[in-house]
Amino acid sequence: MISSHAEIVWERYGILPLITDPGTRHPSKIDTVQNALLLTSDLAAGWADGEFGIDVERGNILIPFTKKYAHLAGKELQTDHITNKSLLPLKQCLTIHFENAINMYFQTN
Repeated sequence: MISSHAEIVWERYGILPLITDPGTRHPSKIDTVQNALLLTSDLAAGWADGEFGIDVERGNILIPFTKKYAHLAGKELQTDHITNKSLLPLKQCLTIHFENAINMYFQTN
């Protein structure tokens, strides 16, 4: 069986053993809630397009890569309201997204 790019990246970052979500069904666990953020529609497209990311090394700070999301600069991803820690987004997943967003930004600029 050939692994998907996502599965290869997950293996490189050692994510699989970190997944504690019992509701995941896919063998790679890519469908875990720990690989998801609930975003409003105005942010979801920008997130998917890599127009902003979250720098976990700087304390979950939002970093915009386009002027459209400049208003997010320096804001912090709030997770204090999530009491079940197995539902928190994994730092490794946020890091992968952030690195991909940086790469997309520099490829287009």
